[in-house]
Amino acid sequence: MDLVKEQNGGTIPKTSEEIKAIYDDIPASQKQKYIEGGQLLHIDLDIGTAMADLEITGIEELRNIVLQDIQWMQPPPGVSVTITGSSVVIIDMIDGLTNGRSQMTLLGVLLVLMGLLVVYRDIVKALSPIIPMLVVIGWSGLVMSALDIAYNL
Repeated sequence: MDLVKEQNGGTIPKTSEEIKAIYDDIPASQKQKYIEGGQLLHIDLDIGTAMADLEITGIEELRNIVLQDIQWMQPPPGVSVTITGSSVVIIDMIDGLTNGRSQMTLLGVLLVLMGLLVVYRDIVKALSPIIPMLVVIGWSGLVMSALDIAYNL
C-alpha cells in the first residue's frame, strides 16, 4: 500500500477503481516485489523477532488482532485478505495437535481395552493393565493442575 499512497499524495483511495487506476500507473519494476501473478498482492508485515519474543501465545494474539483489524477495516469489494506465513502455520499446527487431546487419550485407552478383550476374552484380565494407565493419566493431570503447570502450550 506504500506504493499506492506515494502515487496518491500520501492517502489510500476509497474505491477499488481508484486503486486499480493507480496500480496501472505504477511501473512494473516497482510492483514486481509486491504483486505476484497479477492476482496476488503480498504485504509483508515483518514481525521481526516476534516468534522468539512473543512465543506462541503472543503470536496467536497478534494474528487475532490483525484479523480484527481486517474485520474493522474491510478490504475493497472483490478483494480478500489471508494471513499466511510460518508463524500462522505453527499456530495452526499446535492448535491441531492440542485440541481434542482428552478425547484422543480416552479413545486410545478404549482401543487398548478392546484389543485386550479380543486377546484375553476376559474383562478382568483386560482391565488389569488399563486401571494403572487411567491412574497415571488421571494423577498426572491432577498434579499438573494443582501445581498450575500448563498441560499444553
